[in-house]
Amino acid sequence: MELTRKIALAILPILCLSCKTTMGPIAMQEIKPLPREVVIATPIEYDPIYAVLKIREVAEENGVQKYLYAKLDGDIPEITAGVMGEISVEATFSEVIGTFKVVSKDGGFVRGSIESLTHKVPSNSFIRIQTGQKAKEVK
Repeated sequence: MELTRKIALAILPILCLSCKTTMGPIAMQEIKPLPREVVIATPIEYDPIYAVLKIREVAEENGVQKYLYAKLDGDIPEITAGVMGEISVEATFSEVIGTFKVVSKDGGFVRGSIESLTHKVPSNSFIRIQTGQKAKEVK
């Protein structure tokens, strides 16, 4: 026990003197993030691509125009059942008079169910169906 006390007394001043190594108060320096170069991507705008078809026949049910038939110019795989389209009197589609939904496609014809109309569809009208889109050119 006496030996332990002598060792503790010998080590105690060493511990007390070695702990006092800091000269001033410790303060954390402010941490700042590194400067970064931010690149903002410009949003890409798309133009729709349409297939314009001429209406060959408009079928009526109980005096109401219900279905339309249009001739396909070749095979267009994007035209499938359930795809929506627009109806217009002119091929330029300056005035859209209604919308339709494709019911079936067979034998070179598209059969559509008329969804909405603002006025009666003439027999020489046109329909258009969006078949894709392309990026607009940046000027």
